Amino acid sequence: MTLEVIPNSALIFHGPFNVFSTATLKLSNTDNCLLTYKILTTVPKRYCVKPNVGLLEAHATVNILVSLRPRQDDQPDDRTQHKFRIQWITAPSISTGNLDTFWSQTSQNYAIKRLTIRTVFVDEEIAAAVPENSNGHHEIDAVS
Repeated sequence: MTLEVIPNSALIFHGPFNVFSTATLKLSNTDNCLLTYKILTTVPKRYCVKPNVGLLEAHATVNILVSLRPRQDDQPDDRTQHKFRIQWITAPSISTGNLDTFWSQTSQNYAIKRLTIRTVFVDEEIAAAVPENSNGHHEIDAVS
């Protein structure tokens, strides 16, 4: 069972962060069987994931909208700790209405595949300040 996730290492959110910021995850089932998936986050109060659970037919694709809620002034800046975990398994014969129940009971009965994705936050002010070279390309030093 193979699930292709794009992006597969980092979900990028662009500021400003005093308003909602959104990013998209693309899940593609590259296998011939039905998959069920569930998306979890380390900070559920800060994110809205739609749909966060679902069925994915063979060779089908779904776009997942991930919305970052605005940060309140009194909240600590904990963005470096934010991560998402995508879980999936070959789906037995279940219906969409039973997915929440299925996932709450599934950890003991199935081998769950997992992928963890970190978050990256790009402030618009910082991104706009990147200097251009004479060819019109942005010059960014590599970070090692």
